[in-house]
Amino acid sequence: MRTKLSRRLLVPLVVYIVLWVAHRAGTADQWPSWVVELLSGLITIGFWIVVAAAVSFCLDEVVCDTILPTFRNGFENIADVVGGGISAIKTIIGDRFTEIGASAAAGKIITEEAPKVGDTEISKLIAAGEITAAIAKLREEIKRDPETFQTKQFLVNTLLLSHLREQWDEAWHILQAERNMLREHLTLALRYWSVGRIDKAIGVSEAGLKRAQEEPEVKDREKVISKLKNSLAYYYAETGRPEYEETARKYVDEALNIRPDEVACLDTKAYVKIVYGKDRNEIEEGITLAEEARRRGLEDEFYFKHVEKARQRLASL
Repeated sequence: MRTKLSRRLLVPLVVYIVLWVAHRAGTADQWPSWVVELLSGLITIGFWIVVAAAVSFCLDEVVCDTILPTFRNGFENIADVVGGGISAIKTIIGDRFTEIGASAAAGKIITEEAPKVGDTEISKLIAAGEITAAIAKLREEIKRDPETFQTKQFLVNTLLLSHLREQWDEAWHILQAERNMLREHLTLALRYWSVGRIDKAIGVSEAGLKRAQEEPEVKDREKVISKLKNSLAYYYAETGRPEYEETARKYVDEALNIRPDEVACLDTKAYVKIVYGKDRNEIEEGITLAEEARRRGLEDEFYFKHVEKARQRLASL
Protein backbone atom coordinates (compact mmCIF):
# COMPACT_ATOMS: atom_id res chain seq x y z
CA MET A 1 0.00 0.00 0.00
CA ARG A 2 1.48 3.33 -1.01
CA THR A 3 2.04 5.79 1.87
CA LYS A 4 0.93 8.78 -0.19
CA LEU A 5 -2.33 7.10 -1.14
CA SER A 6 -2.92 5.85 2.42
CA ARG A 7 -2.52 9.38 3.78
CA ARG A 8 -4.92 10.74 1.20
CA LEU A 9 -7.58 8.34 2.46
CA LEU A 10 -6.64 8.39 6.15
CA VAL A 11 -6.83 12.15 6.77
CA PRO A 12 -10.48 12.65 5.71
CA LEU A 13 -11.43 9.43 7.51
CA VAL A 14 -9.93 10.63 10.81
CA VAL A 15 -11.65 14.01 10.43
CA TYR A 16 -14.95 12.26 9.74
CA ILE A 17 -14.60 10.08 12.87
CA VAL A 18 -13.80 13.12 15.04
CA LEU A 19 -16.89 14.94 13.74
CA TRP A 20 -19.06 11.87 14.31
CA VAL A 21 -17.81 11.46 17.89
CA ALA A 22 -18.36 15.18 18.58
CA HIS A 23 -21.91 14.97 17.19
CA ARG A 24 -22.72 11.98 19.40
CA ALA A 25 -21.31 13.77 22.44
CA GLY A 26 -23.21 16.96 21.62
CA THR A 27 -26.47 15.07 21.27
CA ALA A 28 -25.97 13.20 24.54
CA ASP A 29 -24.89 16.26 26.53
CA GLN A 30 -27.57 18.48 25.01
CA TRP A 31 -25.24 21.01 23.36
CA PRO A 32 -26.86 24.05 21.75
CA SER A 33 -29.02 22.95 18.82
CA TRP A 34 -27.14 25.08 16.28
CA VAL A 35 -23.89 23.34 17.23
CA VAL A 36 -25.45 19.91 16.79
CA GLU A 37 -26.96 20.92 13.42
CA LEU A 38 -23.61 22.29 12.27
CA LEU A 39 -21.86 19.06 13.22
CA SER A 40 -24.57 17.09 11.43
CA GLY A 41 -23.98 19.06 8.24
CA LEU A 42 -20.22 18.67 8.51
CA ILE A 43 -20.63 14.93 9.01
CA THR A 44 -22.63 14.66 5.77
CA ILE A 45 -19.96 16.58 3.88
CA GLY A 46 -17.23 14.55 5.52
CA PHE A 47 -18.93 11.30 4.57
CA TRP A 48 -18.91 12.15 0.87
CA ILE A 49 -15.30 13.36 1.06
CA VAL A 50 -14.34 9.99 2.53
CA VAL A 51 -16.27 8.19 -0.21
CA ALA A 52 -14.53 10.25 -2.91
CA ALA A 53 -11.12 9.61 -1.32
CA ALA A 54 -11.85 5.88 -1.14
CA VAL A 55 -12.89 5.74 -4.79
CA SER A 56 -9.80 7.69 -5.81
CA PHE A 57 -7.64 5.37 -3.73
CA CYS A 58 -9.15 2.26 -5.32
CA LEU A 59 -8.75 3.64 -8.83
CA ASP A 60 -5.11 4.42 -8.17
CA GLU A 61 -4.57 0.93 -6.82
CA VAL A 62 -6.17 -0.68 -9.89
CA VAL A 63 -4.38 1.53 -12.42
CA CYS A 64 -0.96 1.50 -10.79
CA ASP A 65 -0.92 -2.13 -9.58
CA THR A 66 -2.90 -3.94 -12.26
CA ILE A 67 -3.33 -2.12 -15.57
CA LEU A 68 -0.03 -0.30 -15.99
CA PRO A 69 2.24 -3.22 -15.03
CA THR A 70 0.55 -5.31 -17.73
CA PHE A 71 2.01 -2.98 -20.34
CA ARG A 72 4.98 -1.87 -18.35
CA ASN A 73 7.69 -4.07 -19.92
CA GLY A 74 10.33 -1.71 -21.19
CA PHE A 75 9.11 1.31 -19.17
CA GLU A 76 11.76 2.85 -17.00
CA ASN A 77 9.30 3.45 -14.15
CA ILE A 78 5.63 4.01 -13.44
CA ALA A 79 6.13 7.76 -13.24
CA ASP A 80 7.15 7.65 -16.89
CA VAL A 81 3.81 6.13 -17.77
CA VAL A 82 1.71 8.48 -15.67
CA GLY A 83 3.73 11.51 -16.77
CA GLY A 84 3.36 10.67 -20.43
CA GLY A 85 -0.30 9.73 -20.39
CA ILE A 86 -2.24 8.64 -23.40
CA SER A 87 -1.78 11.88 -25.32
CA ALA A 88 -4.03 12.99 -28.11
CA ILE A 89 -2.28 12.31 -31.38
CA LYS A 90 -0.63 15.38 -32.81
CA THR A 91 0.33 16.36 -36.31
CA ILE A 92 3.65 14.56 -36.57
CA ILE A 93 6.73 16.15 -38.07
CA GLY A 94 9.64 14.29 -39.58
CA ASP A 95 10.32 11.05 -41.39
CA ARG A 96 7.32 9.11 -40.04
CA PHE A 97 5.46 9.77 -43.28
CA THR A 98 7.41 12.47 -45.07
CA GLU A 99 10.59 14.47 -44.98
CA ILE A 100 8.59 17.67 -44.63
CA GLY A 101 6.19 17.93 -41.69
CA ALA A 102 2.79 19.55 -42.08
CA SER A 103 3.02 22.09 -39.27
CA ALA A 104 6.73 22.92 -39.51
CA ALA A 105 7.12 23.04 -43.25
CA ALA A 106 7.40 26.81 -43.65
CA GLY A 107 11.11 27.04 -43.01
CA LYS A 108 11.90 24.16 -45.30
CA ILE A 109 9.70 25.46 -48.09
CA ILE A 110 11.36 28.86 -47.84
CA THR A 111 14.86 27.42 -48.06
CA GLU A 112 14.14 24.75 -50.66
CA GLU A 113 11.38 26.13 -52.86
CA ALA A 114 11.69 29.91 -52.76
CA PRO A 115 15.13 30.08 -54.37
CA LYS A 116 13.82 28.00 -57.26
CA VAL A 117 10.92 30.36 -57.82
CA GLY A 118 13.06 33.40 -57.27
CA ASP A 119 10.36 35.46 -55.59
CA THR A 120 11.66 36.79 -52.29
CA GLU A 121 8.38 38.66 -51.70
CA ILE A 122 6.44 35.41 -51.48
CA SER A 123 9.10 33.89 -49.26
CA LYS A 124 8.82 36.84 -46.89
CA LEU A 125 5.04 36.49 -46.79
CA ILE A 126 5.36 32.84 -45.79
CA ALA A 127 7.99 33.66 -43.16
CA ALA A 128 5.62 36.25 -41.70
CA GLY A 129 2.78 33.73 -41.58
CA GLU A 130 0.84 35.47 -44.35
CA ILE A 131 -0.06 32.20 -46.03
CA THR A 132 -3.27 33.43 -47.68
CA ALA A 133 -1.47 36.38 -49.26
CA ALA A 134 1.34 34.13 -50.49
CA ILE A 135 -1.18 31.75 -52.03
CA ALA A 136 -2.92 34.63 -53.83
CA LYS A 137 0.36 35.81 -55.35
CA LEU A 138 1.30 32.32 -56.46
CA ARG A 139 -2.09 31.89 -58.10
CA GLU A 140 -1.48 35.12 -60.02
CA GLU A 141 1.90 33.84 -61.19
CA ILE A 142 0.35 30.61 -62.43
CA LYS A 143 -2.31 32.55 -64.35
CA ARG A 144 0.48 34.43 -66.12
CA ASP A 145 2.47 31.28 -66.81
CA PRO A 146 0.34 28.15 -66.24
CA GLU A 147 3.05 25.74 -67.46
CA THR A 148 5.70 26.54 -64.84
CA PHE A 149 6.11 23.37 -62.77
CA GLN A 150 8.19 24.95 -60.00
CA THR A 151 5.57 27.62 -59.32
CA LYS A 152 2.86 24.96 -59.14
CA GLN A 153 4.98 22.95 -56.74
CA PHE A 154 5.58 26.03 -54.62
CA LEU A 155 1.84 26.73 -54.57
CA VAL A 156 1.01 23.17 -53.50
CA ASN A 157 3.50 23.30 -50.63
CA THR A 158 2.18 26.69 -49.55
CA LEU A 159 -1.41 25.43 -49.68
CA LEU A 160 -0.35 22.62 -47.36
CA LEU A 161 0.79 25.20 -44.80
CA SER A 162 -2.73 26.54 -44.56
CA HIS A 163 -5.12 25.42 -41.83
CA LEU A 164 -8.04 25.73 -44.26
CA ARG A 165 -9.05 22.31 -45.49
CA GLU A 166 -10.46 23.66 -48.74
CA GLN A 167 -6.93 24.76 -49.58
CA TRP A 168 -5.70 21.22 -49.01
CA ASP A 169 -8.40 20.14 -51.44
CA GLU A 170 -7.04 22.67 -53.92
CA ALA A 171 -3.58 21.16 -53.49
CA TRP A 172 -5.06 17.73 -54.17
CA HIS A 173 -6.68 19.02 -57.37
CA ILE A 174 -3.26 20.20 -58.58
CA LEU A 175 -1.53 16.99 -57.56
CA GLN A 176 -3.95 14.91 -59.60
CA ALA A 177 -2.77 16.70 -62.73
CA GLU A 178 0.96 16.52 -61.92
CA ARG A 179 3.06 13.36 -61.94
CA ASN A 180 6.22 14.55 -60.21
CA MET A 181 5.07 15.71 -56.77
CA LEU A 182 5.26 12.48 -54.78
CA ARG A 183 6.65 14.15 -51.65
CA GLU A 184 3.60 16.41 -51.69
CA HIS A 185 1.35 13.33 -51.76
CA LEU A 186 2.96 12.22 -48.51
CA THR A 187 2.51 15.62 -46.88
CA LEU A 188 -1.08 16.07 -48.04
CA ALA A 189 -2.04 12.60 -46.83
CA LEU A 190 -0.53 13.43 -43.45
CA ARG A 191 -2.52 16.65 -43.34
CA TYR A 192 -5.79 14.81 -43.97
CA TRP A 193 -4.90 12.09 -41.45
CA SER A 194 -4.11 14.69 -38.78
CA VAL A 195 -7.73 15.92 -38.83
CA GLY A 196 -9.34 12.48 -39.01
CA ARG A 197 -10.01 12.37 -42.76
CA ILE A 198 -8.50 8.91 -42.97
CA ASP A 199 -10.24 7.86 -46.19
CA LYS A 200 -8.90 10.96 -47.92
CA ALA A 201 -5.40 10.24 -46.59
CA ILE A 202 -5.63 6.71 -47.96
CA GLY A 203 -6.84 7.93 -51.36
CA VAL A 204 -4.00 10.43 -51.70
CA SER A 205 -1.38 7.89 -50.60
CA GLU A 206 -2.70 5.21 -52.94
CA ALA A 207 -2.56 7.66 -55.85
CA GLY A 208 1.01 8.59 -54.93
CA LEU A 209 2.07 4.95 -54.69
CA LYS A 210 0.55 4.13 -58.07
CA ARG A 211 2.44 6.99 -59.67
CA ALA A 212 5.71 6.07 -58.00
CA GLN A 213 5.37 2.51 -59.29
CA GLU A 214 4.55 3.69 -62.81
CA GLU A 215 7.32 6.31 -63.06
CA PRO A 216 10.76 4.65 -63.43
CA GLU A 217 12.54 8.02 -63.41
CA VAL A 218 11.39 9.03 -59.92
CA LYS A 219 14.31 10.21 -57.77
CA ASP A 220 15.04 7.80 -54.88
CA ARG A 221 12.21 5.66 -56.21
CA GLU A 222 12.60 2.75 -53.78
CA LYS A 223 12.74 5.06 -50.78
CA VAL A 224 9.64 6.96 -51.93
CA ILE A 225 7.75 3.71 -52.49
CA SER A 226 8.82 2.51 -49.04
CA LYS A 227 7.52 5.69 -47.41
CA LEU A 228 4.21 5.50 -49.25
CA LYS A 229 3.72 1.84 -48.35
CA ASN A 230 4.62 2.52 -44.74
CA SER A 231 2.13 5.42 -44.62
CA LEU A 232 -0.60 3.32 -46.20
CA ALA A 233 -0.01 0.39 -43.85
CA TYR A 234 -0.42 2.76 -40.89
CA TYR A 235 -3.52 4.42 -42.34
CA TYR A 236 -5.07 1.03 -43.11
CA ALA A 237 -4.45 -0.11 -39.53
CA GLU A 238 -5.89 3.18 -38.27
CA THR A 239 -9.25 2.27 -39.83
CA GLY A 240 -9.24 -1.21 -38.29
CA ARG A 241 -11.18 -2.47 -41.30
CA PRO A 242 -10.71 -6.21 -41.95
CA GLU A 243 -10.54 -5.70 -45.72
CA TYR A 244 -7.30 -3.72 -45.27
CA GLU A 245 -5.51 -6.28 -43.08
CA GLU A 246 -3.75 -8.31 -45.77
CA THR A 247 -2.49 -5.24 -47.64
CA ALA A 248 -1.40 -3.49 -44.44
CA ARG A 249 0.69 -6.51 -43.41
CA LYS A 250 2.14 -6.82 -46.92
CA TYR A 251 3.03 -3.14 -47.28
CA VAL A 252 4.73 -2.75 -43.91
CA ASP A 253 6.85 -5.86 -44.53
CA GLU A 254 7.85 -4.52 -47.95
CA ALA A 255 8.67 -1.11 -46.47
CA LEU A 256 10.88 -2.77 -43.85
CA ASN A 257 12.64 -4.81 -46.51
CA ILE A 258 13.63 -1.58 -48.26
CA ARG A 259 14.49 0.35 -45.06
CA PRO A 260 15.10 -2.26 -42.33
CA ASP A 261 16.60 0.27 -39.90
CA GLU A 262 13.82 2.85 -40.21
CA VAL A 263 12.10 3.35 -36.84
CA ALA A 264 8.88 4.60 -38.45
CA CYS A 265 8.51 1.32 -40.35
CA LEU A 266 9.19 -0.65 -37.16
CA ASP A 267 6.50 1.31 -35.35
CA THR A 268 4.00 0.76 -38.17
CA LYS A 269 4.74 -2.96 -37.95
CA ALA A 270 3.95 -2.75 -34.23
CA TYR A 271 0.66 -0.95 -34.84
CA VAL A 272 -0.43 -3.38 -37.56
CA LYS A 273 0.21 -6.31 -35.19
CA ILE A 274 -1.70 -4.58 -32.39
CA VAL A 275 -4.72 -3.71 -34.55
CA TYR A 276 -4.92 -6.93 -36.54
CA GLY A 277 -3.36 -9.35 -34.06
CA LYS A 278 -5.10 -12.72 -34.09
CA ASP A 279 -4.38 -13.52 -30.47
CA ARG A 280 -2.84 -12.22 -27.26
CA ASN A 281 0.66 -13.29 -28.30
CA GLU A 282 0.63 -11.28 -31.52
CA ILE A 283 -0.75 -8.19 -29.79
CA GLU A 284 1.98 -8.47 -27.16
CA GLU A 285 4.55 -8.82 -29.97
CA GLY A 286 3.21 -5.50 -31.26
CA ILE A 287 3.74 -3.91 -27.83
CA THR A 288 7.33 -5.20 -27.77
CA LEU A 289 8.01 -3.71 -31.21
CA ALA A 290 6.46 -0.41 -30.13
CA GLU A 291 8.75 -0.35 -27.10
CA GLU A 292 11.75 -0.97 -29.35
CA ALA A 293 10.66 1.85 -31.67
CA ARG A 294 10.32 4.17 -28.70
CA ARG A 295 13.78 3.29 -27.43
CA ARG A 296 15.11 4.12 -30.89
CA GLY A 297 13.58 7.59 -30.87
CA LEU A 298 9.91 7.29 -31.83
CA GLU A 299 7.69 10.09 -30.52
CA ASP A 300 6.04 9.22 -27.19
CA GLU A 301 2.62 10.18 -28.55
CA PHE A 302 2.66 7.23 -30.92
CA TYR A 303 3.92 4.84 -28.30
CA PHE A 304 1.24 5.68 -25.74
CA LYS A 305 -1.46 5.66 -28.41
CA HIS A 306 -0.44 2.18 -29.48
CA VAL A 307 -0.23 0.84 -25.93
CA GLU A 308 -3.75 2.14 -25.27
CA LYS A 309 -4.97 0.42 -28.44
CA ALA A 310 -3.32 -2.79 -27.28
CA ARG A 311 -5.06 -2.50 -23.91
CA GLN A 312 -8.42 -2.18 -25.66
CA ARG A 313 -7.71 -5.15 -27.92
CA LEU A 314 -6.58 -7.36 -25.05
CA ALA A 315 -9.61 -6.41 -22.99
CA SER A 316 -11.89 -7.43 -25.85
CA LEU A 317 -10.40 -10.94 -26.22
